[in-house]
This record gives sequence, structure tokens and C-alpha cells, in this order.
Amino acid sequence: MKGRERSNEERTFPKFLIETDILAEFLIAGPSIEGGRAVPPEEPSLLRRALGVSVCYTTMLNVMELFRATASDPERNAIAALLRLVRVLGFHARYARPFAEYARTFDDLATDRETMILGMAKISDLTVLTKFHFDRYRHLGIVNVWNVIPAPVELHSAPVERRTR
Repeated sequence: MKGRERSNEERTFPKFLIETDILAEFLIAGPSIEGGRAVPPEEPSLLRRALGVSVCYTTMLNVMELFRATASDPERNAIAALLRLVRVLGFHARYARPFAEYARTFDDLATDRETMILGMAKISDLTVLTKFHFDRYRHLGIVNVWNVIPAPVELHSAPVERRTR
């Protein structure tokens, strides 16, 4: 057989929707400058690990939150560079109806922001990658949520759980 066979140790990772906290972590933990050269951090950020195994997306809302938190041109330039690494999803009018249906399933337990992020992940068949929102999103139970990129041999994720009141 030509080509190589997939070993039991190789895994397929989902496509990720990257939350703002993971994007900010990447920007903050970026390379340091030593002797005029960029030196990567000792431990790769969660976004860097995700990019190494899958396609990564974020939303226009997440990008807006990043730009809103900036105070200088170098910070805005760093965000612009980050946007070359991830694909940005916009919110189209065709999403309004399904997002409203998701919001109803939450029984007012989710904010509009959460509904937009989780709705985009659901519509686009993406797994949300977050640390800050991990427990909250897992409780709401509409999409898969990860807070770690596991080693290739071990996969751990939070499967979709139905929320309880």
C-alpha cells in the first residue's frame, strides 16, 4: 500500500473556535526580545498548540473585544498579526433565527454574547477552546468545549452535557 497508514497514536482533532481569553493569552505570552532577536516562550501557548493540530477560527466579536482592550499602535499591530493565524467568522443575518432558538433553549441562562459565540460554534461545527468560559459553556451544553490541547496520544474533552436547572 502506498502512502503511510495512520497509527493508533495519531488522532484527528476538531476544528476550534478560539475564545478571547485564549487569543489574549497568545498575545501576552508572545516572544520576548533578547539581543534584538525574538525568543519564543518556553511553553507554547494554547493557541499555538491548537494551530499545530487543527484549523482555528474566531469571531468578529472576539476580535472586537481584543481591539477594544488595546491602548497603543504596537498592541493593535500585534492583533493584526494574530489575525493572519486564525480565520475570522462574521455574523450574518441568516444566523439570527437559529441563534434565537439556541437562546430559548438556555432559558435566559446565557447572555447575548454567550449565545453568539456558542451559536457560531454550533452552526459551524466547531469546538470552543477556552479556559475562562470552560465551566460555564460546558454547563450550558450546546457545544463541545476544550480547555487544553492534549498530547497526541491522549484526548480529553468535555462532551456535550445537558444543563440542569
